[in-house]
Amino acid sequence: MLTDSIIRKTQPKDSDSKLFDSGGLFLLIRATGHRGWRFKYRVQGHEKLLSLGPYPTVSLAKARLKLKRAKALLLDGIDPSFKRKAEKYAGADSFEAVAREWYGSHECRWADSYSDHIIRRFERDIFPWIGNRQIKKI
Repeated sequence: MLTDSIIRKTQPKDSDSKLFDSGGLFLLIRATGHRGWRFKYRVQGHEKLLSLGPYPTVSLAKARLKLKRAKALLLDGIDPSFKRKAEKYAGADSFEAVAREWYGSHECRWADSYSDHIIRRFERDIFPWIGNRQIKKI
């Protein structure tokens, strides 16, 4: 388990390094000196990372609290990063918000490979071009 004194004493190295806490929580220390909390987890067999905020703005105690909330979402069957994206686009009438809502409602019926294929195509080919446009104008 990490302590605040260990975090403060650790200096950046020539390459990125990690200080592990527990339960998938770690502090990523970039070679530039930037420090940020990350949560490593798996959803449907895929490894994912969730950013919990920069250190020292987000303290060790606060990072552990955020970790606890993210794990509670996982226990309820909700992907924390998908929930974060959904909240970001909630109430928006952009094409991207509507498309992500559609994707979220259909994803559970598709095979993992197909659902990954669909969202990657949206993010790569469609969202950069018309994602910010209002759905009424398309």
